[in-house]
Amino acid sequence: MIPGFDELPLIFKGEEKGSVKFVVPFQNKNTKPQQSYPCQKMVSIHYKPESKTELKEIPFSEAMEIFVPDSWISPKEVDAKEFMDWIEGLSFYELTYSDTPEALEVFSKLFNSQG
Repeated sequence: MIPGFDELPLIFKGEEKGSVKFVVPFQNKNTKPQQSYPCQKMVSIHYKPESKTELKEIPFSEAMEIFVPDSWISPKEVDAKEFMDWIEGLSFYELTYSDTPEALEVFSKLFNSQG
């Protein structure tokens, strides 16, 4: 899976979100560090015991309620506009799961697909 995932610190984000781990893009001997990475899809991931694995696309308005509170947006108008122009071009999804290998397969298919 993700090297060192178990050692990443848990960060408590409040009663609603609970504890989360932030994963940064990792490097290996074949990759070079980048200032930024292309992003076309964002996924809100929810573990729910005994649930079936389900991936669904969510509307922009719902995605904003999920992702914007955890985002830092520059107070400069030009930067905020650039952020909004960027985020309006993304697709948003919600993944609910209880079976980790199944969720990883669904996740991999999503990110290996075009569009």
